[in-house]
Amino acid sequence: MAWCCKFLVLLFSDSRFSGTRESLVCGVGGGGSVQVGVVRVGGSDGQIKVRYQTVPRTALMQTDFVHVSGLLVFEEGETRKTITVQILNDNVREPSKVFEVQLLDPTAGQGVINFRGFGSISKTVVTITDDDMTPGSLELERASYVVSEEGGSVQVGVVRVRGSDGQIKVRYQTVPRTALVQTDFVPASGELVFNEGETRKTITVQILNDNVREPSKVFEVQLLDPTAGQGVINFRGFGAISKTVVTITDDDMTPGSLQLERASYVVSEGGRQRAGGGGSSGRERWTDQGLLVFEEGEIRKTITVQILNDNVREPSKVFEVQLLDPTAGLGVINFRGFGSISKTVVTITDDDMTPGTLEIEESFYSVQENIGLVRVAVGLGSKPTVEVLIKDDDMTPGSLQIERPSYVISEGGGSVQVGVVRVGGSDGQIKVRYQTVPRTAVGKTDFVPASGLLVFEEGETRKTITVQILDDSVREPSKVFEVQLLDPTAGQGVINFRGFGSISKAVVTITDDDMTPGILQVEETTYSVQESQGTVQVGWCAWRRHQDDQVKEPTESFEVELLDPAAGQGVLNFRGLGQNQRAEVFITDDDMVPGVVELEQTSFVVTEGVGKLQVGVIRVGGSDGQISVKYQTKPKTALPGFDFTPVKGELVFEDGEIRKTIVLEIKDDQLREPQKSFELELFEPTAGQGVVNFRRHEQKQTALVIINDDDLNPGVLQLEQSSLYVCGGCWSPANRRGPGGGSDGQIRCRYRTTAKTARAGFDFVSVSGEVVFEDGQTRKTIPIRILDDDVKEPSLNFEIELLEPRLGSGIFKFKGLGSQIKALITIADDDGKSQSITKIFLFFENSYKLANT
Repeated sequence: MAWCCKFLVLLFSDSRFSGTRESLVCGVGGGGSVQVGVVRVGGSDGQIKVRYQTVPRTALMQTDFVHVSGLLVFEEGETRKTITVQILNDNVREPSKVFEVQLLDPTAGQGVINFRGFGSISKTVVTITDDDMTPGSLELERASYVVSEEGGSVQVGVVRVRGSDGQIKVRYQTVPRTALVQTDFVPASGELVFNEGETRKTITVQILNDNVREPSKVFEVQLLDPTAGQGVINFRGFGAISKTVVTITDDDMTPGSLQLERASYVVSEGGRQRAGGGGSSGRERWTDQGLLVFEEGEIRKTITVQILNDNVREPSKVFEVQLLDPTAGLGVINFRGFGSISKTVVTITDDDMTPGTLEIEESFYSVQENIGLVRVAVGLGSKPTVEVLIKDDDMTPGSLQIERPSYVISEGGGSVQVGVVRVGGSDGQIKVRYQTVPRTAVGKTDFVPASGLLVFEEGETRKTITVQILDDSVREPSKVFEVQLLDPTAGQGVINFRGFGSISKAVVTITDDDMTPGILQVEETTYSVQESQGTVQVGWCAWRRHQDDQVKEPTESFEVELLDPAAGQGVLNFRGLGQNQRAEVFITDDDMVPGVVELEQTSFVVTEGVGKLQVGVIRVGGSDGQISVKYQTKPKTALPGFDFTPVKGELVFEDGEIRKTIVLEIKDDQLREPQKSFELELFEPTAGQGVVNFRRHEQKQTALVIINDDDLNPGVLQLEQSSLYVCGGCWSPANRRGPGGGSDGQIRCRYRTTAKTARAGFDFVSVSGEVVFEDGQTRKTIPIRILDDDVKEPSLNFEIELLEPRLGSGIFKFKGLGSQIKALITIADDDGKSQSITKIFLFFENSYKLANT
């Protein structure tokens, strides 16, 4: 027969009787009673009797329990009776207390023989446990906090309400919302332990400051897994608030302060005054008061006060305009109120006096700036202003001259540009005429005559005279003509003009272009060769051999120069060397090893709660010179903006650098979902200036980032009880549990039996193996066979143990084994007289039923 686990089993080998348990434990909850069973075993013939009574130990009669005594009569066939003891409740917190229930004077009825009296247990101990413990519940002090980003940290209070008995614990963590981890705050997690009597703890979260103006941001502080300490009862877990929202307000706002523009104003009584405030009442003015609202970006407002006029001659009068109650708008911080001027004095001057007017006799005076003093006569009249013109004597208009005394141009040159320059100053406007004058050159045959006027405005210092040169096909000697400047003139108001400078005419020589001896020059001004090339050819006339080496070195150069050009006999129009008289040959080093750029890993597996993933990009095979590579993320099953933050950019490896890092932000959510992925791609590797031997990968470099969901709750594995037994094929139930009853995904665990006083193969069949919990499964059974024999022996025991839990694919947050990983199984012998069993759980070697507990 099976009994509730509240009781131990009492066994009798003959017709003796005693209490059904060595000890009883009961809670005083709301009072009630305890039922103590007395059984008759080993037979039920005839009538037998026994007296019983309660005996106090630490428990007090009529305070903790009601004393009972009496007589139990077992009639023919009866095998069980019950003694009921009433337990008294109180509201006093106290230790556990005990009393005994004893059997006395067993007596056989008339005609009963072979009665052996008591079995092994004739008294039982009843323990009364206290139920007045009030450990209370845990909750956050407030549902929300607001902290400035310059506050340094926020203190989140966790309080224990409605009791403080015993030890309780709770875990906590921060969860980002719009606030970013390591950008706006430092994440925090841990465990708070409230010892006996403690009612408040503080969670400190560091707030990070920046200089960026931005909207308020939020994150949460959550409480998790409230746990009662050893021996604590009545713990109610969480109170009303298990998470709080922390709002980080921006401190980079600069709303400024308010002040009046000036400390005083003067206005005629016939006018209207505008100021940064309001006025008060009186004969000369009327009250003006109100509210000024400065919107975002506004920096100035005007208060208009009407001034009242009269026809009474009177002294000046004053009133004040005052600013009051500066107030910041919603969400505005750092407002400093008033500036230096919060009130201004307005003086009203009288306009009823008629003193007449003053005027100046002359409206215009003209003087030199070195005159020293100018006298202006003033009398009555209608001329309030006078213009005094001060003539400057510091003007430096400079002088004019031709840029060069001679010019040479080929008759095929098209035209000659003769420069006219202004030297020694550029103040004011000056003018000059010009003309061409033939000498050996003939006008309209060798050149087109030119004349005209050049006007140099203020600040101009150069003009050009263009003379067209006429070409022919006749081989002839050089010819000349002149360009002359005439009549230099200063513009209006210009003084100190000095006319011509040192050159007022230039000789232009027209050279014949009908002989073509050519010119000498190098073909290219620069040559660039590899140091391993061997020979460089410069133009058609120069050869220079250069040597290769294996030394890494900067670019080197040498020059090839043409010297001493000379015309042969009878050669004219030879113009000597051309523009390219020398060539520079650059030897670039070919010993550079810049290497190639590639991803450090081609795949990454992260959980969605990881926050940030750092992907290494390395430079292998060399590190010479500067190289760069672009990168970007490409979605696959992961969604940009929801599962990760898309990025793109460029990495620049300077000379000697071999590693860079790309930071990818992984976004967390609270949704259970399948595995997702996206790619990080490298493309367009580029060599920097002067870098040679740079090798590019033929294909784009990509890394696959796999995001595993972290919202699974696989729970923990443990045995249901620390001691157990069953009958006939003992089974040991293993279960899985977690916060909220976790059963997500597949987990496995090995098990095995270990012999103690019971021997494997003699008393039980040793087993080992593996239990597999599929997704959603929470309970499995391990069968163990018990072997029977005919040997009288003491109770034996062995252990069953869980070990080596393993996770299925894609499982996270598995906490492994729970607190009960071993169970003790006790086998009681059935081959002699019954014995009392002191273990909590018993297993009979020939039993095929669940035994009493």
